[in-house]
Amino acid sequence: MNKKIVLIIFGIMSILKLEAKKVEGTIIYNNDSSAHVYFEVFNLEKIQEKIKYYNSKGEIIKLKPYQFKKIRFKFDNEYIKMISCNI
Repeated sequence: MNKKIVLIIFGIMSILKLEAKKVEGTIIYNNDSSAHVYFEVFNLEKIQEKIKYYNSKGEIIKLKPYQFKKIRFKFDNEYIKMISCNI
């Protein structure tokens, strides 16, 4: 019985951690234009490969790092600024 309760609690905690956060931020494109958007962030490691954001029409847009210069937003009470670069 106790094992089942522990597994259920662990499962619920895992699901809650996987939920994306919708955070307000700015994206600066390669042509130096910028846009105020809402990013969909699961964790900071994943957005190093691609980022999802909502445009002004509410559509989800996916970008790879080579498609923008930098992004900035506040995530878990930290200000994050990521600069795209070729390695």
